[in-house]
Amino acid sequence: MTQVFDPQRLDRVRQWAEALVADEKLPSAGILIWHAGQEQLAHFCGYQRIEDHTPFGRETVARIYSMTKPVTSVGIMQFVERGLLTLDTRIDQII
Repeated sequence: MTQVFDPQRLDRVRQWAEALVADEKLPSAGILIWHAGQEQLAHFCGYQRIEDHTPFGRETVARIYSMTKPVTSVGIMQFVERGLLTLDTRIDQII
C-alpha cells in the first residue's frame, strides 16, 4: 500500500472516532479513506449491537439514512481534485 496521507493525521482521525464511541456519542464508527485506487485508512470501532457487545467491523452492514451530503461532498472533492474549484470558492459562484 502506497500511503499518500500523513500517518499522524490519519491517527488523529482514528482517535476522533474512538473518542466519539468512548463518550457514547455514537455506538460505532466506520471510516474508510480511499485515494487513487489505494486504501489509505480503514478503522472500525464500537459495537453493531451494544446489548451483546458484537463488534462493529469491516463486514458489518450499516443502514445509512441520508446520502445527500456524502454524495455531494464526493462530487465537490472531485471538482477540487480536477482544479475546477477550490474549497474557498463561494457558493454564489457555483449556483
